[in-house]
Amino acid sequence: MRRTPGKKAPVRRRRAPPVTARQVFEAFLEGPVAAAVARGRRVLRVNHPFALAVRRKPTACEGVPLADLLPPEADGVVELPEPGRPESYRTRLDGVAARVDLSASGRGKGRLVGITLRPVLDDPDTAHLKKFLEDLIENANALITVVNRERKVMVFNRALSSLVGRRREEVLGKELASLVPHRDRRQLVALLDQTFAGEAATGVELRLALATGGEARAMVNTSAIYGASGAVEGVMIVGQDQTLLRAFQERAEQAQKLAELGRLAAGIVHELNNPLTAVTVYADVLVRKLAAQGHDAADVQKLRCILDAGERIHRFSRDLIAYARPPPEKLELVELAGVMKQAAEMCGPALRAAGATVERRLEIVPAVWGVRGSLLQVFVNLVTNAAHALEPAGGIVTLELAPAGDRVAARVKDDGPGMAPDVKRRAFEPFFTTKPNGKGSGLGLSIVQGIVARHGGAIDVESAPDAGSTFTVMLPVKSHC
Repeated sequence: MRRTPGKKAPVRRRRAPPVTARQVFEAFLEGPVAAAVARGRRVLRVNHPFALAVRRKPTACEGVPLADLLPPEADGVVELPEPGRPESYRTRLDGVAARVDLSASGRGKGRLVGITLRPVLDDPDTAHLKKFLEDLIENANALITVVNRERKVMVFNRALSSLVGRRREEVLGKELASLVPHRDRRQLVALLDQTFAGEAATGVELRLALATGGEARAMVNTSAIYGASGAVEGVMIVGQDQTLLRAFQERAEQAQKLAELGRLAAGIVHELNNPLTAVTVYADVLVRKLAAQGHDAADVQKLRCILDAGERIHRFSRDLIAYARPPPEKLELVELAGVMKQAAEMCGPALRAAGATVERRLEIVPAVWGVRGSLLQVFVNLVTNAAHALEPAGGIVTLELAPAGDRVAARVKDDGPGMAPDVKRRAFEPFFTTKPNGKGSGLGLSIVQGIVARHGGAIDVESAPDAGSTFTVMLPVKSHC
């Protein structure tokens, strides 16, 4: 065939091969909907879902009257439909309600009847089961959500609503990505894509954006939800709140860093003690010598100031080393007055930074049995907290010690702004703090409470807005913990 110059040859399209009866039959057998074909009232062929529904092998269904396989609920008689006029009736399979839809082609003995079988979702028994499952998801002690193919939220249970601080009505119908911080949305998209492809995910950590502006962490698993056609129609995400666990891990890591820093500082102070000892010893010798030789009193006084400052630093470094070392679990008689004075001296920098002054009202009380280093930690923490409460306006920190029957009462007071009732109620709760990020772990008072309890005592707080705070430690006079 010659082609005219400048003209393109016509494109020949290949015809698709015809669909054979065998292919149609195989598609029928593998179809996702429970279906069958009958001649008149007897079944000719059924597909696999239909055979599973009636609990028979496919060949065992052939030749059986339709009324025997799927008996009508009403009178047991199956009315065959006319062509173009489909019929339906209800039946039950192992107590589950189902609807049988019939459609016909042809008339007389050659009439073929198409049969499809579907569950009845509005049946009272099925509705009860549906309600039960809904209640189970709603009240589950897990974070549960379901998204459709458009990644929009279809299910949002109570635990998840409580965690993120959003009502269900605010979230349903919105994209799940709106619950995740921007930097993690790519991870969420990949997770959903993986599950929609039929591959479940386990042990994936997600951040969730809270309505208050913070973030929570959840460990989630995903699973695909398949529709009648066999395609993935949705994704269920089930998770557990990991926020407290992650916070504990981060605090523990920070505490470990601080412990290492404390040991390093204690080592440095220990190394400084040797030259500091020389300074104080020689200063003491010079003071005695110059005073005895009648030197200028002003010069002698300057040397005394050097000696006093050196001895003060020496005492502080000695106390710091003792405080940094893990205290031996050795019970001894402890004079609380000396412990409280030492705690105030160790907190001197914090008190000066807050513009606070210290008043002492320490009565004579019996000694208590305890671990001195641990009790020192208690009062260092309480005095430090009192100093922080007075920042930046300053104020007075009062240390009180008095007998209280067979116990002694040690109090640390401040005349700062005090605490609101909800803050006071949570004062000893682990990880609770009103300090800015990086200023406190929220563990100090809970540790103090634990130490006091191990000594057989109790700690309490009295506080109100604009009325300051008073922490009272009650310790038994004779307690062998």
